[in-house]
Amino acid sequence: MLHIPDLPDDRRLGIVDLQVMARAIAGRVERWRHIARYDPHERWFVQLYRTADLEAWLLTWPATRGIELHDHGDSAAVVLALDGELVEHYTDLHARPALRRRRWTTGTMHTLTPGHVHDVHNDAERPATSIHVYAPPLSTMTFYDHRAQTFLSPLRTEPARGPERPATVAS
Repeated sequence: MLHIPDLPDDRRLGIVDLQVMARAIAGRVERWRHIARYDPHERWFVQLYRTADLEAWLLTWPATRGIELHDHGDSAAVVLALDGELVEHYTDLHARPALRRRRWTTGTMHTLTPGHVHDVHNDAERPATSIHVYAPPLSTMTFYDHRAQTFLSPLRTEPARGPERPATVAS
């Protein structure tokens, strides 16, 4: 597992702490690049760091693959796009805006607060790589059906077995 200097334990971790962690990991390319795997058929991931308060994962995304609409339970997250480009459709369970779309291009960092619901897909022809830092560590994820007349309908809640692991879907 990648060693990153400890973050302060005398306060609750905030988004800035997660951003610091993501940048620290990204800056240690020699520690993670050789373990990245690019499977042409499904997303791949490995846990890089874990404490009782947070966890960090490296994900690779093959062309035309992604994950269906889901939340991260009570966890906040920061995602740093390392290379390639991903597409996110997202909304918020609390404010309930219509689904929006944004691109995660190389070098961009995105903050996901509890209540953030999204899908993520690699629509490009080449693989993408990202770092995901969660606090607290993922415990459950709820997957949703989206229809304009019902906003979001929960389909199922599953224990998290890695970052966004329960489903891999083609775009």
